[in-house]
Amino acid sequence: AFAKLAPSVGALYAQGEDGSLAFNCTVTAVDKIKDGSLLVLTARHCVSKGTSYLVSFDGREMYPASVYKLPKEEVDPQK
Repeated sequence: AFAKLAPSVGALYAQGEDGSLAFNCTVTAVDKIKDGSLLVLTARHCVSKGTSYLVSFDGREMYPASVYKLPKEEVDPQK
């Protein structure tokens, strides 16, 4: 049964100017957006401005990824 589930953990690759790909980090699919896109999360240190990224969930197909920075939140010590 587990094999029938869609994978939720994928690989994030940075694309070099020469077209080369370098593994950066893992990503986790957390939501499907209305247009059919997937919302994925990764650690902040895995991405940087001016870099093109691709995501793969099966090691064969690559999907372009857009990077968005989430707003910083304050930690509430009372929680």
